[in-house]
Amino acid sequence: MNWGRSIIIAFILFASFIFYIVYSSMNTHFDLVSENYYKEELEYQKIIDSKQNANNLKEKIAIKVENNNIKLILPPELRSNTASGKIHFYNVTDARTDQQIDLVVNVQGEQDFERNKFVPGNYVAKISITSSGTDYYTEIPVKI
Repeated sequence: MNWGRSIIIAFILFASFIFYIVYSSMNTHFDLVSENYYKEELEYQKIIDSKQNANNLKEKIAIKVENNNIKLILPPELRSNTASGKIHFYNVTDARTDQQIDLVVNVQGEQDFERNKFVPGNYVAKISITSSGTDYYTEIPVKI
């Protein structure tokens, strides 16, 4: 084999590698943390204040993963009829499996979620609660 053929083979292999990289990068699935990140960034001071309010509670907001249920448990300070809010289960690896659920707690300050409605994986429960005119926000890692 002479040098001309070696150079042509090297060029063909290099070009094939570049085409493979371009094809792979175009077919890679990626998710943004939020579609409206700019709007949320402008309102971030409200989240900082809400996190501080949640940190000042005597007992923390908790989530327990049981056999067939996921249980949200509110501290006694938030167990009022005026408590409202949302729980956003953010899947770290696939935003298509995220779930946003309204807060509907019982008298004990608990809310159950069926575990089989979630795709197994690592989630971050982003909990926003308004009780007696005060906002609370916390994030709890959950493995389902």
